Amino acid sequence: MKHFILLVTLLCSLQLIKAQSLTDSVTMGSGYSSQVYYQLSSQAKYTIPYSAWDIGFITSLMSGAVISNPNTITVYRVPNLDSTEYTSLTDTAGISNWRILYNSDTSWYTGAFNSTANVTNPFDFGWGIYDFNAHIVYGDSLFMVKKDTSFIKLWIKEKTGTGTYIMRYTYLDGTFDSTVTIDPYSNTDQNFILYNLQTTVTVSEPPSADWDILFNHYITTIPGLGPYPVTGVQSNIGVTVAKANKVDVNTVSYTGYLNDFLNNLSAIGYDWKTFDPTTFTYTIEDSLVYFVQTRDGKIYSLRFTGFNSATGTSIFEVMFDAEVGIHEVNKTLESAMIYPNPANDQFTLAYSAKKRGTARVTILDLEGKEVAATSFDMNEGLNVQQIASASLSDGIYFVKINSLGDELKLKLILSKK
Repeated sequence: MKHFILLVTLLCSLQLIKAQSLTDSVTMGSGYSSQVYYQLSSQAKYTIPYSAWDIGFITSLMSGAVISNPNTITVYRVPNLDSTEYTSLTDTAGISNWRILYNSDTSWYTGAFNSTANVTNPFDFGWGIYDFNAHIVYGDSLFMVKKDTSFIKLWIKEKTGTGTYIMRYTYLDGTFDSTVTIDPYSNTDQNFILYNLQTTVTVSEPPSADWDILFNHYITTIPGLGPYPVTGVQSNIGVTVAKANKVDVNTVSYTGYLNDFLNNLSAIGYDWKTFDPTTFTYTIEDSLVYFVQTRDGKIYSLRFTGFNSATGTSIFEVMFDAEVGIHEVNKTLESAMIYPNPANDQFTLAYSAKKRGTARVTILDLEGKEVAATSFDMNEGLNVQQIASASLSDGIYFVKINSLGDELKLKLILSKK
C-alpha cells in the first residue's frame, strides 16, 4: 500500500512537471502608451514608454537595419535629392506626395529606413550602400521626419566597420543641428539601440536573451486598407511560432505543427482578437493556440483569453510541457528574412546557415499548395538570393527553405499595385 501511494504521488508530481500552466496579463497603458517585453519562462516584464525613443539602430554587424517608432514619428523619403544636397533641403514642399516609410512587420532586419532598398542589390540597405572593400555602409539618402508638429531633416551618414552609426539631423526651424555617434558595443547583448531625437538620449532594450515576445503597437498591411496601426504581439529574433487554429485548446499538441514554425516577427500578430463596433469590445478566438519556440529551444503554448482596450491589457495562458522540453526544429538554418515585404515582381531572400549544402526554396499558397520552387548552392554563413515572383498573383504566401533535413518558413505578401 505504501508503495502504491508513493507511485501515485510520483505520477502526480510528474504530471505537474509535464504541463505547467499559468494565467498572466500584460498592460501597455491607456492609449497603448508603452511597449512591453515578456519572457515566457519567468513571466518577467520590461516596459518602455513609446515617448522615450524615435529611432532604433540594430547592433548586429551583419545588418544595417534602422527602425522607426510609428507612435512618435512619421518618416518620409525625400524624393529627387541625395545626401550631397542636405544643406539645400529647407522645406517640406510637396510632402503630401512623398512616400511614407514603415517598418516591416515580418522581419526585424527591415526597418522603415531600409524599406526603399533596391531588392536586386544585396548591398543596398535603403538608407545607404555597403562598400564591400571598406566594410562601411555609406548613407546616400535623405529623410524627413515629423515629430509632433515639427519637421526634421535626417541623414544617416554611415555605419562603420565596427558597427558605429553616424547620423546628422536638423530641425527645419533651425533650432537644432546635430551630428551624433551611436556606438553599439555598449549594447551588444540587445537587438537595437533606441534613440530619442529630441532629448538625444539612448534607451536600453532588455537583453535579447531576457525576452521572447513583445506586446507592441505597430503598423501592418491590411488588404483593402493598406498600412494600418494595430496592437498585437511580435516575437524576438531567433524565436519561431506555429499557429494552431480551430482546435481543442485542451488537447492540441505542438507535435502536429513541427513544419509550421514561422521565422516571422508577427506570426502571433493582432488577429487573435476581433473588434465588435456595436459593443466597442473585443472577442477572443477561443479555439486558437500559438506554439512559441524560444531561443533556447523550449516550446511553450500561448492562448489569449481576454483584451481590454481601455487599459491596453492582454490576458493569456502560458503552458510549458517539460516532457517535450527542447526540440530542435532547425539545426542547419539559423535565421532568415525577406525584403521588401510586401514585394512586387521579385524579392530578396537572405538566410544564415551553419553548413554548406543545397537549399531548396518553395513558395506555397495559403492552402499549402506549391506554386513555385527553386534550388541554390548554400554557403556557410550569410546567403542572399533574388527570387522572381512576377508570375504570382497578389496575396499572402509562405516561403519555405529546406536544407539537410532542416526547415525555415516565412510569410510573404505580394502587392503589385
